[in-house]
Amino acid sequence: MNRTFDAYTLKIIAIVGMILQHTAMILEEVIPFGLQIPMHIAGGLTFPIMAFFLIEGLRRTSNVKKYLGRLFIFAVISQIPYFWAYDTPWLFPLNVMFLLFLGLLMIHLHETMKKRGLFWVLFVVFLLVSFAMEWGGIGLIAILMYKIITNEDKRRFWPAFTLTLISVILGLLGLGAVALLNALKAAPEFADLFIGIDMEVITYQAMALSIFFGLGHFLVTFFLKRYNNERGKNMKYLFYVIYPLHFAVLGLIALVLGLR
Repeated sequence: MNRTFDAYTLKIIAIVGMILQHTAMILEEVIPFGLQIPMHIAGGLTFPIMAFFLIEGLRRTSNVKKYLGRLFIFAVISQIPYFWAYDTPWLFPLNVMFLLFLGLLMIHLHETMKKRGLFWVLFVVFLLVSFAMEWGGIGLIAILMYKIITNEDKRRFWPAFTLTLISVILGLLGLGAVALLNALKAAPEFADLFIGIDMEVITYQAMALSIFFGLGHFLVTFFLKRYNNERGKNMKYLFYVIYPLHFAVLGLIALVLGLR
């Protein structure tokens, strides 16, 4: 029997995947690499599902401005625990909720602007702005694909599959780059070029995880194919609350473990 999934179930899957991957990233020093692999695969489910339901939410909302405002407010609220959990500088990058806000604004303009040429000019501007945010231009393009692809079967396949290809290709290129850099570093005639360069920033493991992350995107096509267009339980604010909260908790755990 083919099981189907309602919106509530798919969003719960996305939330669980998000928590697992962020746990693997923030606490990577204490989590075995073998366990990080399935956690990153699970994390690959999250963004395509949330991008898909961003468009579904726009279709069903009666107040786009309120929807945009909610995303922006929680994006701002989430930024402090996001920075704390990742222990990053305060100006870059912005968390993914800013990208969802930007994507929703982009899609709203796509629906309302009569001058298509002007829209595509704005899209380029949005694309450049998105690179200051988690997921960046790749995420923005995926959101647009979920909007403009009209065939429902293709819409539930191609955006996530495109993300899969990008993640896998970048991971493979990264593996090749790491191998080349290590080979050059080992060669006496090139060794001086790598003095002062931290070769741990890009590792085989990090690039491999990018590939596994992409496999998670591909699994989204399975779940979306079985989406039954039913809302299920109401979880209007669940994601908005869990997103900053799980960063705060992970940051606290990292602090207790001495990772910060």
